[in-house]
Amino acid sequence: IDVEANWKQVKRKISTEEKPAKQVGFFPNVWRYAAAIVLLATVSFLTWQWMTPPEMLSVTASLEPMNVSLPDGTQVWLNKGATLEYPEQFAVSNRQVELTGEAFFEVVHNPEKPFSVMADDTETRVLGTSFNLNEKAGSALELVLITGKVRFSKGEQEEILMPGEKVLVDGAGVVTKSLNEQRNFMSWKTRRLEFDSTAIKDVVLDIEALYGTSVEIESETFKNCPLTTTFQNDPLDS
Repeated sequence: IDVEANWKQVKRKISTEEKPAKQVGFFPNVWRYAAAIVLLATVSFLTWQWMTPPEMLSVTASLEPMNVSLPDGTQVWLNKGATLEYPEQFAVSNRQVELTGEAFFEVVHNPEKPFSVMADDTETRVLGTSFNLNEKAGSALELVLITGKVRFSKGEQEEILMPGEKVLVDGAGVVTKSLNEQRNFMSWKTRRLEFDSTAIKDVVLDIEALYGTSVEIESETFKNCPLTTTFQNDPLDS
């Protein structure tokens, strides 16, 4: 046995096996650097997206009521003259829009991202519901709940609404909750008027609101006559 010769042979084998091992070890380092760069770029992009405010869009129903689809699928019907402002993409934790005028909302249910409508220093906060909100410049604001549940607040005043209830904010800023007894409050959207033994003086108010006109009753006696009928998409003359 030649120990010296055998030892040299073993060292040659070790030396030969080590070289490719060093070359192979280079590539994992490259991939580690590449992964770190990709991770850094991703974090930077997400941070930029989070810090950059989304572009705001504004829609106005100038001549007639119109329908608007929001980024989350929520449907909004704007009454004539109403303006809605909303982001091109909603934030991660909430969905907030701003209304001037009157609109009907059908909000997509999402408990993770509450939906809020800001109007004349008030906030209507919902998860998923439908309601009619009427913000009148310089006068009262009215919210009528159709389905679901909402929290309405103005400053420190707060009310929780259930279907069939409404809140009214008067000129002094006082919030009052009551049952909704207005049958035709959404006629601007449905184009339908219903009357059941309703006094003509009250019928005229709904006709004026729907058609944007002024009606004068010449006979005082006629003002209290009851009317029971339904109008659906009828012209004003009819």
